[in-house]
Amino acid sequence: MKMTNSELIAILFGAFIGYWVVSKLITKSIINSNSKKNNKDKIYDKDEIVEEQWFEILKVSPNATFDEINTAYKSLISQYHPDKVASLGDELKSLAEEKSKSINAAYHFAIKKHR
Repeated sequence: MKMTNSELIAILFGAFIGYWVVSKLITKSIINSNSKKNNKDKIYDKDEIVEEQWFEILKVSPNATFDEINTAYKSLISQYHPDKVASLGDELKSLAEEKSKSINAAYHFAIKKHR
């Protein structure tokens, strides 16, 4: 029994759509399981983490000047602001929000430290 071209195209199209749907479902479940793991790991005091790692978050030396801190903050917050990635989806937006929160917390701690 010989297949027609339209039958072959229908089979290939169905296989492609099936593969696409399954890959989306698998990717979504992996992302959800990773976010659940990350939320379990976030049982810590953010202020304590910021105090110990503010310079790592801002990517400056522990002895950075006020101007160096400001420059680093402005550069990082412009890269990770949630509005920059709003069109890329909710997952990236939530990651950007978390990163922005840690950058802001580190910046505020550094400013208080330098006063």
